[in-house]
Amino acid sequence: MKTQKQIDDLIEQIRTAEEKESVTNEMEADVLEFLNEKTKPFDKKHEVMSEEEYSRIEKPEPNTFYYTYEAEE
Repeated sequence: MKTQKQIDDLIEQIRTAEEKESVTNEMEADVLEFLNEKTKPFDKKHEVMSEEEYSRIEKPEPNTFYYTYEAEE
């Protein structure tokens, strides 16, 4: 996968292209692939629960973000 700097340079190259034909499908695909990889973490499920509830989960799901809070007594 390309670095952020490489993608920034590629976007600038696409933006300033004088000829429509000088922008290739590969250039566009590189940018879209980069964006796709960056957004994948947001596809996870989100759960909110108390710390006590979380401690009872034997095997937390890897595709879930768990947000815990300390219950007031």
